Amino acid sequence: MTRPKELIRDFRKPDNIMMEQGQGFHDLLVEHLPDFTAKFPHIDSAFVLAFQGAIDDANETDRDRAVVEDISVEAALMNGFVADGKVAFMNGIFCAKKAFPNNPTMVNKFGLPEYEEYSNSHTKFPLILDQMHDLASDPLIKPLLLAQGMTAADITNIDTISTSIKEKNKTLFKEKKNRPPTTQDRISKLNIVWAMMVTISERAKIIYFDNYALYHMFLLYPGDEGTTPTPVPPVPPVV
Repeated sequence: MTRPKELIRDFRKPDNIMMEQGQGFHDLLVEHLPDFTAKFPHIDSAFVLAFQGAIDDANETDRDRAVVEDISVEAALMNGFVADGKVAFMNGIFCAKKAFPNNPTMVNKFGLPEYEEYSNSHTKFPLILDQMHDLASDPLIKPLLLAQGMTAADITNIDTISTSIKEKNKTLFKEKKNRPPTTQDRISKLNIVWAMMVTISERAKIIYFDNYALYHMFLLYPGDEGTTPTPVPPVPPVV
């Protein structure tokens, strides 16, 4: 079984430029629709409606750049939570060492041996934060930590940070997982708009072969008036 191929853009210009040109083609087509319909009956009001629908559909799909920006924002928030977690954890260890000065085994129960490895993993770090929070909340241990400067708010904050990291992990996983389909979906919709633009442009070359201004208004690229016509893809069906 062959692997599915990545969908690529059928055009050689930025998405926003292509979409602006597509809307321009649509508006010109509306203005000159009788010319098109007279020569090519399938270029009618239904085609115009479908063309605008394709443009709107593509515009409503998240741009890949926007998706990447969303991921970057979430990642920055995650890094902030992790930084706060490291400060809260080391404060807890500091108080634990003061509360149990001659008991390294007890101090290690707060998660110190795992800190170096776990603090660099967004999935593992909450484990030792939860471990510290549960131990610091123990009614026998909590008073000893409070006596060394740890506050009830500090203990609660450890749990809050751990929860924030877990939730942000879920958000990032979902956004990263959804990014390829989102991007591919947008490319597919952009290509539909482009295919309809190609259809209009090729028909316009025939209709306006003796009208310099309109001929050039419907060109896909500057200087696209060569003698060899671009193959015209099938016209998407009108739903």
